[in-house]
Amino acid sequence: MEGVRLGMGLRTNYKFSKKWELKAYGAYGFQDEEWKYSASVTRILDRARWTTIQAYSSREIDQVGLEMSNLQGNSIFLAASRFGTLRSPYFSSNHGLNIQREFFLKDS
Repeated sequence: MEGVRLGMGLRTNYKFSKKWELKAYGAYGFQDEEWKYSASVTRILDRARWTTIQAYSSREIDQVGLEMSNLQGNSIFLAASRFGTLRSPYFSSNHGLNIQREFFLKDS
């Protein structure tokens, strides 16, 4: 569907900022002539209880039953799902705001 796909991504690290994380990814499919992307901005509010707020946006090809947002916690399955025949593909656009907080401190 995409033909040759070229992509590039960037992410900031701790040296850039202790409070901000920026991520961006862009790709182009030469057969479908479509741009795919994802971007997010995360603000670390509290490291002790790991409290963050994040704004994100993405446009990507997904497969019915294998939405990429559901696979983010499983790197091996996520990588394996990118190979093989793409069945029932569709473009997925996601935009949102996410707030995360750990309620219990870990014992040292």
